[in-house]
Amino acid sequence: MIRERNENYLVLDADDQIKELYKRGAELYKVLVKEFGDSILNEKGNISKAKLRRTVFFNDENREKLNSLTHPVILKNITEIAKNSDAEVVFLQIPLLNESIDRLEKLIEIDEVWNITASDNIRFKRLMSRKGMTEEVAHRIMEIQSEFDNENYDILTVENNGDFEELKDKLDLFLKIVV
Repeated sequence: MIRERNENYLVLDADDQIKELYKRGAELYKVLVKEFGDSILNEKGNISKAKLRRTVFFNDENREKLNSLTHPVILKNITEIAKNSDAEVVFLQIPLLNESIDRLEKLIEIDEVWNITASDNIRFKRLMSRKGMTEEVAHRIMEIQSEFDNENYDILTVENNGDFEELKDKLDLFLKIVV
C-alpha cells in the first residue's frame, strides 16, 4: 500500500490497496463474489483481475457497481494512513479521481492535485504489461480513465513518459518548489 516513502513524502497507491482487499476471505472478496459470481475467480478460487476487468469494463452498470463497492473502502483506508502519517506531503495515487473526488473530499483535506500523465502509446504499453491484459480491455480502460478535470482545483500536470526513477526525479524537483 505504501508505494514510496522518504523524509519529505509518502505515496499511497489505491491499486496496491485493492490487492489486499481482493484476497480470499477478506470482506470485499466475499461481497464481490456475491455480486459478480464465481466467474471472476481463477482455478484456485482467488479473484482474477483479468476476469474481473472483462466483467466490468464492458458493462457500465457492473463498473459502477464495482466502484460503489470498492471506492469507499479504499479511500477510507488510504486516508486513515495519510492522516496518521508524519510526512510533510502525502500523495494519493488514485486512477479514477474524477469518480472519487467528492467522496475523497469528505475524508481528507486536498491542497493540490498533481495529474500524472503519459502519452497514449506509453499508457497502452504499461497496461499491456499487466498479467492477463488484452488489447481490447486496455483500450477500454484508456477510454474510461479520463484526465482529471475539476475547476475547484489548480492542477499541476506532470508528464510521465519515462521510467519510475525519472518520475521520482521530477516529483522531487516539484516538491522542492512547493514545500
